[in-house]
Amino acid sequence: MQRRAVLASLPAYFGLNFVARAAPALQGDLKDSVWAEAAAHAGLADPWIVYSIALFETGVIDAIGKMVPYPWSLDFGGRSVRANSRAEAAHYLDAVATTTNVDIGLMQINWASHHWRVREAADLLDPVVNIRVAGEILRIAIESAPDDLVLGLGHYHSWSDDSAREYGRAVWAQYFAVSGSRSVRRRERLV
Repeated sequence: MQRRAVLASLPAYFGLNFVARAAPALQGDLKDSVWAEAAAHAGLADPWIVYSIALFETGVIDAIGKMVPYPWSLDFGGRSVRANSRAEAAHYLDAVATTTNVDIGLMQINWASHHWRVREAADLLDPVVNIRVAGEILRIAIESAPDDLVLGLGHYHSWSDDSAREYGRAVWAQYFAVSGSRSVRRRERLV
């Protein structure tokens, strides 16, 4: 059930024909989803924050003009690849995962830093596994800055405070764009 809900919120490729599915509507569609599970694991009340990280990391515009996270995204050696299928992404991984620092999947999990969280790199091409691993990483990141959610979000990406703050602000802006919320009170209720 969760896998279907996640995949329904992502663009789908069948052969060479792009068939996009709309991102979930904001009113509670992420409740009881793997996005909500990852958010809860990270200590966040709002799963749209996790979804916003995915959009920031791998967002693409679908056929109806909505931004959605893209599951077959890879980044290695300064090169970003959006494979047409999971099999194509796995093929790229076979060639680079053991020799190159690579970010994998819709949450861009860094293989060099987090390879011990899964059996093999291709496991991170499963959107549900990718989101769950991201929740584990995000929990540690947010706990590292208990009084500064932006910095904690940034530590998902980098442990350098300057880079982390820049990243955290960008994710926060993405969250505002997705949620439509700019309330400081809402921000305080997110953790």
